[in-house]
Amino acid sequence: MVRAGVADRDQVRAQQFVAGQGWTVEISAEVEEWYASLKSRDRAAADRVLDLLADRRPELRMPHARPLGGGLSEPRFTGEGTARRVTYYIGSQRVIITLTTFRKQRQQERRELARAHRAMMDDRDRRVG
Repeated sequence: MVRAGVADRDQVRAQQFVAGQGWTVEISAEVEEWYASLKSRDRAAADRVLDLLADRRPELRMPHARPLGGGLSEPRFTGEGTARRVTYYIGSQRVIITLTTFRKQRQQERRELARAHRAMMDDRDRRVG
């Protein structure tokens, strides 16, 4: 099931939801923008990993996903001819919330993980207050 909605810029602008066995994956505006730009083969790879996440989370582990610390995780897959990451955390009510996406590059990984942690904290703050 896929659902879309629109909110203002300070909130998650466009959300899609992928329903799995009791889990829902909420797609952030950043991830949705990236997803919309994909060619069909890469979109199919992204669909497979998001469906797997919805169906098997929290059991999903290496080699499909890995924890990044502080409640942040990433599914691991290849798309656009390169290793790709989509960061996420587990929210309330069995919702998996995607945050950021980036190409896996060793020299930028620390910066991208810091950005994902900030996005997670901002998202949690926005949902609480």
